[in-house]
Amino acid sequence: MITAEAREQRLGRWQALLSGMGVEGAGASRVAKSGSVNLLSGVWLHAAARAEQGLELTELERSILAPLQQVLGEDEVGAIGRIYREQRSEGRSVAIVPQAVGTRSLSEGFDRESYLAAVAEVLPRIAQMPNVAVVDRARLADGGSVDTPEFTAALAEYGYGVTTFTGEGDDEADGLQAREPFRARLEWDTFYCHEAVGDQGGGRDEIYWTAASNAGCYTFKTRTTHTGSIEERDEYPIYGDYVTGSHVFFDTRLDGCGTTVITLWERDRSEDTAVLECNPQGHDLPFVARRQAGD
Repeated sequence: MITAEAREQRLGRWQALLSGMGVEGAGASRVAKSGSVNLLSGVWLHAAARAEQGLELTELERSILAPLQQVLGEDEVGAIGRIYREQRSEGRSVAIVPQAVGTRSLSEGFDRESYLAAVAEVLPRIAQMPNVAVVDRARLADGGSVDTPEFTAALAEYGYGVTTFTGEGDDEADGLQAREPFRARLEWDTFYCHEAVGDQGGGRDEIYWTAASNAGCYTFKTRTTHTGSIEERDEYPIYGDYVTGSHVFFDTRLDGCGTTVITLWERDRSEDTAVLECNPQGHDLPFVARRQAGD
């Protein structure tokens, strides 16, 4: 159960983070480091501020806030939105929000069109980030490597990475829409532990993965079985869904773009676990996969 004291501490950290005062901890420093491209974070803060004022949200804003409200509760999401609104009302910039969001009036919501316009604005900066990799689908299907040593190092530094899969004909697409629909499927395979940090509770470094996927009318969430006794410089299988054993975490016919968010967790919720390299098996998918280490 989350206590009132813990909630106030979290809100205090948000206050410091949004004001640019800085917050102790690897997670906060990583968010601040990539502030100019934190588009999704900016959009949900924008939506939370609008919801806190009782403004009518767009369909996109409701879909972004819904999972956060389920986890944190509507009151806490609203309180974070109030902190964001107050920071902006004082005429100051928000440290972790891109200009494409920070300069938008709170009276204006983000719908699909305005969000894609914001994506286009920050995309050149995103492409230059060291923790962003562009992988050719054909090379992946032929068994080529997904990551480079430089990307793996940036993954550890930033705490997350973005892998975009592209291929022949994508440069001829209209905006962010794929030229022709195709079947896309991704499965868990293995991960490699580059550095074992050690279990804070003195246990066995039991970790698991979650994935949340979305594309058009397709949504899917899964949590894998735990893997224990992780040691560095070794490769481990990912055993699939903890109930069904299925290794599939994305499987649909794509007409446009799809996204899956992959997160690594330690069973006892340690702040850091290990620097890992995930090797999903799949093909023909121009999608963005965010991979995050730690909580």
